[in-house]
Amino acid sequence: MYPYHPQYFYAQNQSWQQKMIKLEKKIARLQNEIETLKQEPRTTIERIEYKFDQLKIERLDGTLHLGLSPNGGEVLDEFSVNDKSVQPASPAAGPYPDMTANIQRKVGDYLTGDAWSDLKQIENDHGYPLDDPYRRFILEDIRKQVDGRIRHYLNDMGADMNDSNHDEIERTITDKVKADIYQGMVNFIYNLKQGANGS
Repeated sequence: MYPYHPQYFYAQNQSWQQKMIKLEKKIARLQNEIETLKQEPRTTIERIEYKFDQLKIERLDGTLHLGLSPNGGEVLDEFSVNDKSVQPASPAAGPYPDMTANIQRKVGDYLTGDAWSDLKQIENDHGYPLDDPYRRFILEDIRKQVDGRIRHYLNDMGADMNDSNHDEIERTITDKVKADIYQGMVNFIYNLKQGANGS
């Protein structure tokens, strides 16, 4: 067959069309694989070093403490990650099991509702966005520390408690724990940003 014969062009055209169909199928398959990979949550942390006073990371396989532990004091500005296991107390622990359960429910509602949007707003305010798995990690870790914080406030207010002010104390403690959570998230994002900037 001569290079400029019509059958040559026809055969060459058929060959190119088959190659193009194969390439289009391959591209479609690769695009599907890319979309599948994008949807898989991935968080890989190799090594983190921070050079500021309030965040201490020894190992990243323990619990992230955002300063909500009972011994953390009123202000949430101390963070640590360690390999010690933390055993949350039972929900009804403490001298006021009904009040404790009510506060836990209200704080739990905050953590499953408004805390997510509050965390995103804090990220926006600081110009330091996180991904959804990291947000879930932070909020779940806070949830593990809530019971101890509630007991801490109940113990502090126990002497002032009487039959007539249970509702007021319940509201006060709920508000304090929510404020602690919010301030802990603010401090955590601020320190993450400072660490990322090398400050």
